[in-house]
Amino acid sequence: MGRGHEKGLIPWTGGFMEYIERAGFSETDIPLLWFEDGDRASIVRKKYKEAVNQKMEEAYYKPLYEWCDQHGIALTGHPGASDDIGFLKYFHTPAQDVVWRWVAPEEGRAIRGEHSTMAKCSSDSARHRGKRRNGNECFACCGKNKIEWSFTAEDMKWYMDWLFVRGVNLLYPHAFFYSIDGPRRWGERPPDVGPNNIWWPYYKQISDYIKRMCWVMTDSTNQARVAVLCEAHRLPSEIAEPLFENQLEFNYLEDEILITEDCSIEDSCLKVRNQSYELLVLDTAELINDKNKEKIQYFVEQGGKVLIFNPEKKPLFHKDLLSVDSLKDLAVVILQYIDPVMTFTEYQKDLRATHVVKENSDFFLLVNEGEEEIKTDLCLSLVGAVESWDAVKGCITDLSVRYRAGEEYMVIPIRLSPREALLIRVNIRLAPKSIETADGHLLPVPEREIYLDKDWKMGITAENMTDLENFTLWNKTGWGKNYSGTVVYYNRFFLEEAYQADSIQLDLGKVYEIATVTLNGKAAGVKLWAPFTFDVTGLVKEGENELMVEVNNTIANRLCNLSLDSGLMGPVRLTVKSKIN
Repeated sequence: MGRGHEKGLIPWTGGFMEYIERAGFSETDIPLLWFEDGDRASIVRKKYKEAVNQKMEEAYYKPLYEWCDQHGIALTGHPGASDDIGFLKYFHTPAQDVVWRWVAPEEGRAIRGEHSTMAKCSSDSARHRGKRRNGNECFACCGKNKIEWSFTAEDMKWYMDWLFVRGVNLLYPHAFFYSIDGPRRWGERPPDVGPNNIWWPYYKQISDYIKRMCWVMTDSTNQARVAVLCEAHRLPSEIAEPLFENQLEFNYLEDEILITEDCSIEDSCLKVRNQSYELLVLDTAELINDKNKEKIQYFVEQGGKVLIFNPEKKPLFHKDLLSVDSLKDLAVVILQYIDPVMTFTEYQKDLRATHVVKENSDFFLLVNEGEEEIKTDLCLSLVGAVESWDAVKGCITDLSVRYRAGEEYMVIPIRLSPREALLIRVNIRLAPKSIETADGHLLPVPEREIYLDKDWKMGITAENMTDLENFTLWNKTGWGKNYSGTVVYYNRFFLEEAYQADSIQLDLGKVYEIATVTLNGKAAGVKLWAPFTFDVTGLVKEGENELMVEVNNTIANRLCNLSLDSGLMGPVRLTVKSKIN
């Protein structure tokens, strides 16, 4: 039943009839695995799948786990399906595998469908089963439009953040090839995300980012207060979509764990190891069964809340069970019973957020999973010193917040470009730094923008430049149609500075794919993904300035004989934030 098996077959093995009977159906029901017979066929197929999974546990996952455990070896890997959370108990480091661009920023695939659950499949299993790390084998065959070698560093950043904000804390990048000579090499599970791709000279930026984000997500406690009940081989994705879009953190809780002593009921909450849930959400009343009914009833009677998505408005077994018949109303109903630590002033469907506590500090990770800039305010119902931890640069800066003495909340302005993430640390043992007016609003920082839209030159080398009237994708030119490599952009501009500049930022706008900036002969840095902004404070001078931008495009143009967008498109601008003399 592996890859390439004949269509129409179903799994079977010696002695499997015993598993069929244990699942609750008989030999005469087996034809219903192929033929229709109303509701009976769907029941038989579900029970059959459960029997297959039970056999898989006993014959494969459990023996491997026990052998490794006995020999001091940590077993890691991933099961066959993206929502096979039940198998993950047999891994010391549970993991999953995002491949084939199953999840992506386009077409809503970040939060829709079976595969959108895989990151939380591993992280929530680890949280509830006491596993320190959980992983994901990522990046293979994830190029856009099924052009695998068109996988960009921007794509890589999106996938990394998609995993981190859902709690994954160990990445297995796929793959690092020693060679891509010959079609078997560059055509087998591409792309090479290592030494044979354009970002390899700058890969330390990527590995350092992975390391820093994994540190935050390891040995930290997630602060989700909502649990979504799931089965061993089904993680509800449809009901999770409005939770993601409204920044309502949740974790998937296996029914198998709910009914055990590992899940206790204390202070009107479900307690599983370090996790504490005030609200349990079910995507169907059919999840309530003879095994969990008593536990759910006791949770409700102890003050806990159970909310069931019940579009058909079926009668529920207990009067205190809550129901909602529209997914659009789900978040609204949840907020009637949950008072989140973090909220946002505007609805932001592409904003993902997580709150973890590590080493007595509160960390908030905000990720823009969309294609448009996000501008909003983060409101935190706690007070303390606020820092921005830049996991790309490895630097920490203080943040000013809107806060009035005596209030128990802070407001932090948020601005996130596509592919951008913000990691905030709050230390409640220290007082916040605030800048405010009498009405509690932040004082505006004077700033002006200077557009560099004239007098550009472009060439393969700095010594061979031609005038550029407008920014043009070089793959649209005759010489650059299939060119993969580096092109240099050069600009000379004059700056008459009337301000004492506190900060000067260079924004290149749109770049395909990697930009290296030199200003007045001094390196300003390398950016592998948007936003392509560079701090050039101290590099800009009054009078004439020389700006050089080296752009590396995708290797897919050469390997796949393509003409994908390549070059600097702008707009290029300087943003000067200053104090007036």
